[in-house]
Amino acid sequence: MKPAEMLLARRYAKAFLNCFIDSMTIKDLQGFDLVRHCLEKNRSILFFLSLIHIDTEVKKQDMHDLFKQCNVMPEADQLVNVLLDSGRGALLSAVVKDISELYKQRKNIEFFSIATSHPVPTAQVAVIAQFLQRKLGSEIIYQHSIDPTLIAGMRLQSGTRLWEYSIAKQLNGMSDKLTS
Repeated sequence: MKPAEMLLARRYAKAFLNCFIDSMTIKDLQGFDLVRHCLEKNRSILFFLSLIHIDTEVKKQDMHDLFKQCNVMPEADQLVNVLLDSGRGALLSAVVKDISELYKQRKNIEFFSIATSHPVPTAQVAVIAQFLQRKLGSEIIYQHSIDPTLIAGMRLQSGTRLWEYSIAKQLNGMSDKLTS
């Protein structure tokens, strides 16, 4: 995407949030992330939106259905309509991505992947998330997974942070020292 298009997408995202940030919820944020993921995996959707020979109302209905299926707030339909009516449907993926990023910034929210080497009770994973929340001063949204390659321990990873306390990390560190 060209820098001018990225800037325009950011402006649409800011305008949307300026109007609707107070009515957005974490569920809506997760819905926007689902839409973004769907659009990134299925680039043909953006191509479909850019075709001028397909009726705009058909495109609007398809996007309405996608956003509804992903549990995104109904106000997002207004954004889709503006983009499609102005012939800028191809910006939708970038706009949705920027909405997600800006919402997280403005609301001080961080997403973390919490990977453990073995199954951990949900209550213990919640304690880890509370630790992160106290440490960072941010609201934490997390997803827990099991990664046996850690051998023993855990990895806490966000888009900009990584904490790993595992046997695998220690073994890799010792291996690096021995081969240096």
